[in-house]
Amino acid sequence: MPKSKRELDKLYQKFGENVLDATKKFENLITDKKDIEGLPASALGLAAQTTVSKGHENATAENGPWIITLDAPSFLPVMQHALNRPLREEVYRAYVTRASSGDFDNTPIINQILKLRFCNSFFCQHKWTVSRDFSLPILCNPVFAK
Repeated sequence: MPKSKRELDKLYQKFGENVLDATKKFENLITDKKDIEGLPASALGLAAQTTVSKGHENATAENGPWIITLDAPSFLPVMQHALNRPLREEVYRAYVTRASSGDFDNTPIINQILKLRFCNSFFCQHKWTVSRDFSLPILCNPVFAK
């Protein structure tokens, strides 16, 4: 397997791990019942169960507290049924910006993936011929691409 393919595989793996870790990191603890109006009983039960697993022994589906996460079984009911617009916005923004800052920032990984994919396509297209534009081979050299 070519070196760039192995590098891409590692980057794709790290990208996925960062998204998963960022998804698992987000938690929104809700204590006011009116903030979760509209959610079906099954979603409230899951949110209460999540809360219990995080150390709040007395959490119930009826009285809370509830923890909303970015996992699909928690995220989707909030987006589809919650009447609380600020809650939907907060959860939506957290979902679409996962792994875009902080400990799990995928920005440098995305940049490296794009460089490697560009280099792979450039060299495949030009069949490893030397270009007069020396910036492309330098960009694609792993020493300079970082």
